[in-house]
Amino acid sequence: MADETRAHQIRRSMIDCIVESQRALLGGGNPNQVMVGIVASAIEVSGSEFGFVAEVNNSVKAKPVLVVRAIVDTTESQQLKQWEEVARNKPIAMADAGRMIGEAIETKCPVYGELAGSNVALSDLPARHPDAKSFVMIPFTFKGTAGVVGLANRPGGYDSDLVALMQPLVEVASFVETSISERDVWRSAASDLEMT
Repeated sequence: MADETRAHQIRRSMIDCIVESQRALLGGGNPNQVMVGIVASAIEVSGSEFGFVAEVNNSVKAKPVLVVRAIVDTTESQQLKQWEEVARNKPIAMADAGRMIGEAIETKCPVYGELAGSNVALSDLPARHPDAKSFVMIPFTFKGTAGVVGLANRPGGYDSDLVALMQPLVEVASFVETSISERDVWRSAASDLEMT
């Protein structure tokens, strides 16, 4: 009975997140704040300590740039809390998408890891970032936009069953990311028209 109640709570939480995300976007809400809600829901559903959603921008000739839309941290990391506040209002660009994230995007398959006190997978994040003991990078693509939902430090690690459970939230994140990209294209086109 307890497992059935927890499963119902998880489904309800994800449905609430999806409905709230749609409502916020249709109401003209800040897409980065919508992403924060998606990450918070993913953390709650998975039992993780922290997570993020990011787009991989390949428009630069060098290495792909990771554009972090949202970071949510349930630990006491002050450095990550600062990044979390910045990401609520504007994306954070990082010069390197990172090996693990790149692998997830390239293969279109989740990348799992157990790093026992290492911070290798999340090396692009701040120096005082909490260690990632276990993590999963779940890639998404939608209308040419590639991104990743990253979660870390779930007791017991991550597996394909949990990733399958998370898929509705990943799909919402991909939709929101695509809407952000399309909005940026429209703004750029409008700006170009104004200059002529």
